[in-house]
Amino acid sequence: MALKEREDERKVFLGGETVGFELGLNGVMVVSFSEVDTDVGLATLKSPLKEGDIICSIDGNSVTCAEDVVKILNEDKSQKSFDFCVIRGSEKLSFTVNPLIDRVSGEYRLGINVRCDVCGLGTVTFIRRDGRFGALGHPVGLGAPLGKVDGKVYGCRILGVEKGERGKAGSIKGAFKKKNELGIVSENLLCGIFGRMDSPSGTLFSVANRDEVKCGRGMICASVNGKKQFYDIEIVKVNYQNDGSEKGLVIKVTDSRLIALTGGIVQGMSGSPIIQNDKIVGAVTHVFINNPLRGYGICIDNMLNAK
Repeated sequence: MALKEREDERKVFLGGETVGFELGLNGVMVVSFSEVDTDVGLATLKSPLKEGDIICSIDGNSVTCAEDVVKILNEDKSQKSFDFCVIRGSEKLSFTVNPLIDRVSGEYRLGINVRCDVCGLGTVTFIRRDGRFGALGHPVGLGAPLGKVDGKVYGCRILGVEKGERGKAGSIKGAFKKKNELGIVSENLLCGIFGRMDSPSGTLFSVANRDEVKCGRGMICASVNGKKQFYDIEIVKVNYQNDGSEKGLVIKVTDSRLIALTGGIVQGMSGSPIIQNDKIVGAVTHVFINNPLRGYGICIDNMLNAK
């Protein structure tokens, strides 16, 4: 195979678009705890349950919404304890929970607030020619399970930007375009979220090997104002160890336009591709809370080789 053909095989469509992600949880996630009004006063549930836990089943019955939890707990009033199956990060746990009894209704209550999905804004890093994409450069959200997931990608309308400042991360404000479904999310991994776009397109870029990335000038591609643009950065540090770290690069924003718009790196820019010498070398992942001009990035090979 000719050298040019081998190089063409490693080309991907450049990302940079801000999109909305929605991941199903195959259960309900514990968001917070609240007090229950019992016969002995206000009480909080004492159990192994923690915020971020995903309740998959109770006594072997699948749980998909808050109503399922209430129904299962109150089918048999003589029962005092229940077997819970939960996902915590990458672990699957089982334990017994003794619910509280609501003073007014007489029903079992856990005193938990739950949600059935995880959603947010992020940036697409790359799209392969067959439609497979990588985004964010880190896993989605508190409690979201790692591995195979069932999710969707939507177009996003940018509403504004909350600028970052020392001690407080800024963020891109946007709204999902539910009528503009772009594809599916199939994996939530330590190095990003992955799935398939329905209609891949854009500009093809080569991807760099880790040893090609050097400290010095570069660019990021982001859509913080609703339009894909390139912004100047400096790559300050490169970790050549192949450890899969989402903090393999340290970057500094130097573009006055981006600084004026966002104050530096903000939430929602995760996944913005980092470019050097006309090749994609990585993606933005985190901002330094004490200095929004600086942040971390992941090397592109960690995302391309994700398992």
